[in-house]
Amino acid sequence: MAQKISLMIIGAPKSGTTSLLRYLEQHPAICTHPEIEINAFINVEEYAEGEHRIISRYFKCNTLNQVLVGKSAGLMYNNEALGRLRSHNPTMQLVVLLRNPIERAYSAYLWARRRGWEESDSFSEAIMVSPGRYADDWLRDGSTQYLEYGRYATYLEIVEELFPSSNIHIWTLEQLKNDPLQILRILTNSLNLADFPFDVTGKKVNSAAKPRSVNLARFISGNSLFKRGMKVLLPWRLRQSLRRSVWVINDRPYTPPSIDPDLRRTLQDYYSEENKKLSSRYKIPITWN
Repeated sequence: MAQKISLMIIGAPKSGTTSLLRYLEQHPAICTHPEIEINAFINVEEYAEGEHRIISRYFKCNTLNQVLVGKSAGLMYNNEALGRLRSHNPTMQLVVLLRNPIERAYSAYLWARRRGWEESDSFSEAIMVSPGRYADDWLRDGSTQYLEYGRYATYLEIVEELFPSSNIHIWTLEQLKNDPLQILRILTNSLNLADFPFDVTGKKVNSAAKPRSVNLARFISGNSLFKRGMKVLLPWRLRQSLRRSVWVINDRPYTPPSIDPDLRRTLQDYYSEENKKLSSRYKIPITWN
């Protein structure tokens, strides 16, 4: 029987989830994955390969006694994927990190541009385009749901229908930045692990960048005939490693412009009721504007 994942970070994208995963992996009793995301519960083809294959693919643990901790930042928005996760382990701990939905949307847009998924030249143009325009590509579709993925309260209600609320840990990005050690203590305690002196002074992950070559970014992220051939010829882990290496080479540092003030005010109105519901229902200390 395959080992079960004990804790999964399920959202929200561009909200500090990678930083939290990298903090947790320092604990000697925790085993994480080198890949940015576990896509197996969202990707139907990958899930069909079976739990044993999924666990052995993503996790390379030092001992069988290590606790498995994973991240799939878009999972909280996918009902079917949440159902698969529940089937895998209905008692697992879930973590949701939330960020100002306007900043999250803009960061997601910049990431999509960086990876060649987004063709719109401006954020204001991108959010006006149909959010389902890439419905035939689950990864690209999820990465370009800029405004929809900021409706946190709506999606958290669905998560609560499948998992006990006592197993769902919700924090804001501000809370993670202000007191990461407190969050790490809560999570290690929830896993019945000993306290650990985590180092939370590491460099920032997923800093803003833009591709040196847009065509290369699109090629890496696309589904060309060449890539399908490599899927047959090369092992999965080697393909992932090669893709990450090319991404690093193709990225260059970038300081994005600020969001247009008028657009920000429009989006503040758009999220106003959703944020009120989030704050009221989940007691989230919201300071977003």
